[in-house]
Order: sequence, then structure tokens, then C-alpha cells
Amino acid sequence: MKFGKLPDISQVDFTLPPDDPRTLETLRRCKGDPDTFQCYIGSSRWGEKDLVGSIYPPGTPVKDYLHYYSRQFASVEMNTTHYRIPTPQMVQQWRDKTLPSFRFCPKLPQTISHSRDFGRSMRATELLLASLEAFGEQLGMPFMQLP
Repeated sequence: MKFGKLPDISQVDFTLPPDDPRTLETLRRCKGDPDTFQCYIGSSRWGEKDLVGSIYPPGTPVKDYLHYYSRQFASVEMNTTHYRIPTPQMVQQWRDKTLPSFRFCPKLPQTISHSRDFGRSMRATELLLASLEAFGEQLGMPFMQLP
């Protein structure tokens, strides 16, 4: 078995443990009503061919992975944005394949996160902002990986 990968997950118990008594208190300190607190569960990418037959129906073409992924999970951590800033048109194509409640959590591009001034003097920041705006209500929490 490779670290972090199981050949068969059919026997894995995904039951969550009971909430710790401190959880509600923590949620009360957060903004908003703890009874309506939302948590989005997802993975770091949707383009995994080995998910065909489990998450994706057998024979699913690559172009439909996101559609099926978004019906199983509520969010995705977008590592792809670390390497390339998507155009607003690409973001719209992704949005069109998902439910309105789905959230995209893009990683800031390395051209920004790995530059000395964090992209303040670069066109990449302008492109990123246009891309983030295109996510609209489906923009989840963007995040940055530092070098």
C-alpha cells in the first residue's frame, strides 16, 4: 500500500465521532449563528481517473468529472490555480458544471505567493482578481502556500 492510498475503501468507516463539548462554544464565538454554521467538505482536485467506478460512473469522460465530483462533495481545493491563473471564461465553465451551493477554494498562483512583493507589481495580481471575481457566490476560501 502506498502511503495515503488504499486499494479498496469499501471497508473504511467514515462515521464522524461525536462533537467535542467545546465545539459549540467555539462556533458561538465565530461570526454568525452556530446553528447555521456551514462546513464544506472536498478534496484537492477532481481530475482523478482512479475515481471512475467509485465517485464517477464507469465510463465517465474526463470532461464530466467535475459535474459528478460536485454532486458528491461541496467544495474543491484548487491546486491547479497555483500553476496557472484560470480565465474568467474557464471559471464560468467550471461553475456551469456545478451546483450553485458548490464552493471553489483556489490556491493563489506561485507567481504571486513566491515573489518577493507577493505580486503587488505584477500583472498576475490583476488577472487573479478577475478570475476570483468570476467565481461569484461560488468562491470559497482562497489560500496561499508560501515557498
